[in-house]
Amino acid sequence: MMLRMRRCKAFSLIELLLVIVLLSVIAGLTIPDFGRTYQKVALKQAVGDIVYLMRYAQSRAILSGHAQQIHFDTAQSRYWLTQSAAPEDGMSPARPEPVAGRMGKTFRLPDKVRLESPVSAIGFGPDGTIDKTRFLVCLKEECLTVSTQEQNGYVDIIEKKL
Repeated sequence: MMLRMRRCKAFSLIELLLVIVLLSVIAGLTIPDFGRTYQKVALKQAVGDIVYLMRYAQSRAILSGHAQQIHFDTAQSRYWLTQSAAPEDGMSPARPEPVAGRMGKTFRLPDKVRLESPVSAIGFGPDGTIDKTRFLVCLKEECLTVSTQEQNGYVDIIEKKL
């Protein structure tokens, strides 16, 4: 009887192997989904960072009374914020100068994320206006559109399946 109790409490080798095989199959099916999910998160984070900087530039332009610009370098996947400095002679056009602080640094897009923009800079006026434009932020075949054309003074993210 004692021998029988021990057998009831233990798992057989076949049962253990069956559980390991089932867990392996489940893990194998979920790993590709993690890869796609990570790519979508990286793309949305990159777009969120750009839109955050755009909204910051708009607020900074209104509060400081000086125009701000976000410049894009599509070849090297980077972008940065500048402000228009008043010319010393009062006659020549305003020149862009770097913004102090952490928002004035050059930002880089994550690996494999690319920026497609028809313009090299977007301007933000002291009256809250934003240059009307659209640009794409893409990761492989999936792209998100960032637009300032739909509503005056507002940045919109449009998710489009390609």
